[in-house]
Amino acid sequence: MPNPEIRFLNENGSSYPDWEFCKLGDVCLYKSSQLAENKLMDNTGIYPIYGAKGIVKYINFYEMEQPYISIIKDGAGVGRLKLYSEKSSVIGTLAYLCNQNTPIKFLYYLLQTIDFNIYVSGSTIPHIYYKDYSMRNISIPSNQEEQERIAEFFTSLDNSIMSEEAKLKNIKNYKKSMLQQMFTEDGNPLMRFTKDDGSDYGDWEFKQLSEVADVNPSNNGLPNEFIYIDLESVTNGVFTPNKPIYLKDSPSRAQRLLQDNDIIFQTVRPYQRNNLYFNLQRKNNFPYVASTGYAQIRAKQNSMYLYQYLYYDSFVNDVLTYCSGSNYPAINSSDLVKINIALPTDIEEQERIAEFFSSLDLQIDLHSKKLANLKKYKKSMLQKMFV
Repeated sequence: MPNPEIRFLNENGSSYPDWEFCKLGDVCLYKSSQLAENKLMDNTGIYPIYGAKGIVKYINFYEMEQPYISIIKDGAGVGRLKLYSEKSSVIGTLAYLCNQNTPIKFLYYLLQTIDFNIYVSGSTIPHIYYKDYSMRNISIPSNQEEQERIAEFFTSLDNSIMSEEAKLKNIKNYKKSMLQQMFTEDGNPLMRFTKDDGSDYGDWEFKQLSEVADVNPSNNGLPNEFIYIDLESVTNGVFTPNKPIYLKDSPSRAQRLLQDNDIIFQTVRPYQRNNLYFNLQRKNNFPYVASTGYAQIRAKQNSMYLYQYLYYDSFVNDVLTYCSGSNYPAINSSDLVKINIALPTDIEEQERIAEFFSSLDLQIDLHSKKLANLKKYKKSMLQKMFV
């Protein structure tokens, strides 16, 4: 009888009995929902009803008396699972999965080990059927105490993940709030630093981007080998390293030879804000070349200040007014350089602002990595604690 790689011991320090085979349908019961959101528009109450994206509204009745697992059975996200509390319901594109002869939380984590994509049918609207995946062969602990121990372990891990997600969300929201207070449309910040002696810095001024930076500076030719940064390489200011490529094998869009402290600004779908403050050159002494899908910005003063300003909502909105194209809106560099930038006349104030936001970015990066590691650890333990 196959047993998982990692198991708990009982309170006596000895092993639990071997795991046993069964069908998923032996421990997981199915119940469909016939509730339609458009038929509940006038219904109000205290009981939540959920859809694919979370809570839809509160109504005056519920379908489930006990905790259950919802599964998306139709449309986008098919196969995605959620654990919900008792006295609630789901709309008809979801279904209820209920436990039988096993704790609900153990069933929830067991289901997370199943790739429901293999059961998907339909091309226009994907669908999965309980009759298909209920026949899946599974292995579970024959002792319910071991099932409960496993459920408690992953519940604790999920609580850590949710805590880290909340911390990350709070820091991101705080940064967004501070961007709005320090960068304003009229150039008069709602919050400012003061000098070390307590006096105020000078007024702010508006300048076009072309006045404060060189955009797409020329180079003396590309190196024979470099690391290429395309539009898929950067997400939320974080670069995912690529392997070096040779110039002869590089795409035609590989044109922007980067220097440390350069900024690359995403000109295609700029609302995604997948920009990068480049400072990798000194770390590994290897050349980097960015795609022409980015505008290369080389600041004349404080580059980190300018990088942070590019995330400001008003700047992004100004960029979007120049964009053309519906599916992939893009701005030309010749228009980008015309956009106004508000900046302190005193370079020291620029530096203070840059340092402040850089410290927030470090916290965001720290919590993002911690969250990613927790999710990676959970995935690993699901593989090791289930067969």
